[in-house]
Amino acid sequence: MSAPGATIDAAVETLVADDYARDRVPESATIGLIRMLLILLGMVIALPVFVMGAQLGRGLGLYGVTIGCFAGGLLLAAIAVPTAIVGARARLSTYMLINAAFGSTGGKLVNALLALSLLGWFGVIMMLFGRSAYETLQALTGSSAQPIGMLGWAGLGCVLMMVTAVVGFRAIDRLSMLLTPFKIVLLVWTLIAALDRYGMAVARAAEPQPDFTLAMGISLVVGGLSAGAVLQPDICRFARNMRSGGLAAFLAFGIGFPAVLVLAAIPALATGEPDMIAIMIGLGLGLPALIIVLLAAWTMNTYNLYASSLVLTTIFPQQKRWRATLVVGVIGAALGLFGVSDLLIPYLLLLSIAIPPIGGVYVVSYLLKRDSISAGWHLPAFAAWILGAGFALLAPRAGIALTPVPAIDSTLIAALLTFLLLRRAR
Repeated sequence: MSAPGATIDAAVETLVADDYARDRVPESATIGLIRMLLILLGMVIALPVFVMGAQLGRGLGLYGVTIGCFAGGLLLAAIAVPTAIVGARARLSTYMLINAAFGSTGGKLVNALLALSLLGWFGVIMMLFGRSAYETLQALTGSSAQPIGMLGWAGLGCVLMMVTAVVGFRAIDRLSMLLTPFKIVLLVWTLIAALDRYGMAVARAAEPQPDFTLAMGISLVVGGLSAGAVLQPDICRFARNMRSGGLAAFLAFGIGFPAVLVLAAIPALATGEPDMIAIMIGLGLGLPALIIVLLAAWTMNTYNLYASSLVLTTIFPQQKRWRATLVVGVIGAALGLFGVSDLLIPYLLLLSIAIPPIGGVYVVSYLLKRDSISAGWHLPAFAAWILGAGFALLAPRAGIALTPVPAIDSTLIAALLTFLLLRRAR
């Protein structure tokens, strides 16, 4: 008779057999453009995006937020499309491509940094979910006496997200097909209700904050999904072909993400309220507010845990992915409880500089030497990454910049240095 632990392992492994954490995705497991787009859109319709959209709207005003969000989205697409195409071509996860670029040992360090960024997001979303669910139910019932408190809701959400992430890509695919259209409808409904009550003229008349620059807004947009842009191979390795992966990434990052930010910004400008959930409750949309809190947190955090678990399986190859999911879920929850949400804006600005050049390194590395993984540390890749991020961090203080956005500077320099160093090494 098999031990209970072995029985559990066998049952879960059957459920998650299509994850291909360390293997190439076979042709039989690929999906088409529409399903790929729904998955990527499901990830950008998230609670922190609502918060960011409202903050950007109040900082830049209606015209500034529209320009800033779509400019930032196009810059994000410039990072996401090449990484998506490489993922669709190689059919490997981001973490395997990073190991190929940085070395089997060095790749673990870079992968750990990416995992930390994802788990920071997980903690932010988990706490936003707990607070928003509690406050929404409080408004719906008119009573502060709830069966469970804010932390209880955060814990329930965490368990739901962990269970779904254990299943992996198949669960993300099914969730996105069912929930993404519904989330879009709820966002548009909120926009229409806000404009019907307050009018577009009120939103247009809102004054931007004088110390909030357009360049800062664009950097926040890029920082908001920079990790997601770099991690496109995790999802786009399941794309049927390179064109489907690249087009889905462009539509999601270049159009969908900025559109969601603007949809969140306009009601905030019209009402003067920075909290999207409070806006929905104030407009009499209490039940839809509760639903969108659940759906927006569920899909985004499921992906955060799934991607983080893929990282852990490359750092600890003997670890089963479903067990890695539980481990990273606990770590992400701890980050949320220790207040990572309070550091959201500086966290995004740091990510916008440090994360994008990783994509530049592994894309160029793959194009030049494909995906063979060498042992140890690949120092040229680290040099390109560190110099790219360092330039973007320090050069603006000296008034030097290639573009108005540090994230693009860091990516361009890292990609160019990778090309030059690898060509010289040949």
